[in-house]
Amino acid sequence: MNFNDGQALSRSFQDFARQPGVAALVEQAQREELSQVLQQQDAALMEDLRCKVDAADAATRAALAPYLTIPVLARLVGSLFNDPGTDVAAWAANPQVQSMLRRARRMLQRGEVSEQQLEAALLTYLKGPDNPGRAEFKQLATPHLANATPEQLAAALNEQLEERQQGNAAYRAGDMQAALRHYTRGLAVLRLLRPAGPQDQALLQEAAVGLQLNSAAAQLAAGAAGTCVDLCSEVLAAAPGHPTALMRRARAHVVRHDYQAAEADLRAAEVADAAAGGARAAELRGLWAELRAQRQRDRQADRGVWGRVFAPPPS
Repeated sequence: MNFNDGQALSRSFQDFARQPGVAALVEQAQREELSQVLQQQDAALMEDLRCKVDAADAATRAALAPYLTIPVLARLVGSLFNDPGTDVAAWAANPQVQSMLRRARRMLQRGEVSEQQLEAALLTYLKGPDNPGRAEFKQLATPHLANATPEQLAAALNEQLEERQQGNAAYRAGDMQAALRHYTRGLAVLRLLRPAGPQDQALLQEAAVGLQLNSAAAQLAAGAAGTCVDLCSEVLAAAPGHPTALMRRARAHVVRHDYQAAEADLRAAEVADAAAGGARAAELRGLWAELRAQRQRDRQADRGVWGRVFAPPPS
């Protein structure tokens, strides 16, 4: 064999890995590697949450501390810290929230419910339209300010720009968690303001869209394609046909192997870009190429799987 021929070496290894006695070992190694990656991600998320809780006031730390050792409840608390529209201190001080968390902890300790069941129930309770306490949660957890003065608006825009620039620097350095923290802070600054008129509203929305799209890019780079889709969808709800949101969401759909949704977003982005002069035509062609390449890789992988299933038994 020519050991300088990379393709030949790759084919040789693939043939070796498909052998019945070896395939099980390869799959076991892959499972162990995936488990290790997931454990590292969970550890990083918990460390990030601990830093955020440590930075909170004493009352908030005391209210949340009993629940940080329970993964499902820790994830719930972490999602609140990551939501720029939520005042975590007010949320933690809400007696109804504390009662809910205590009851959830008891149910887990008694084995009355699994973590997966509990997580689904909590999200439904907090966000569901039929939840009788939803309006109270929203009112208590979302801070409000009076109509912003020109000085407040200018200060907020400057502060969010500084956070965005720091987030961009972290993104370029490959530190996605730091980038997301800066983008989240920038959004939190903007969402504290209530614009005094349509012009101010437009300025705040434009700045918020930029931060949301940057957050979407960081989430995608961090492996959270689903969160990227959600963020882009929020942008498109406020700014229908936004080409960057459509293109970014299309890339996330490709990562998730949802090719039909990716095609729909790319077609919509082409229409939007053509109306704006076609400045992003080259980028769109690149995204179409990514989609086709990933779909082809999936087909090849499927043929490999079915080929092993129907391969004749060794003689």
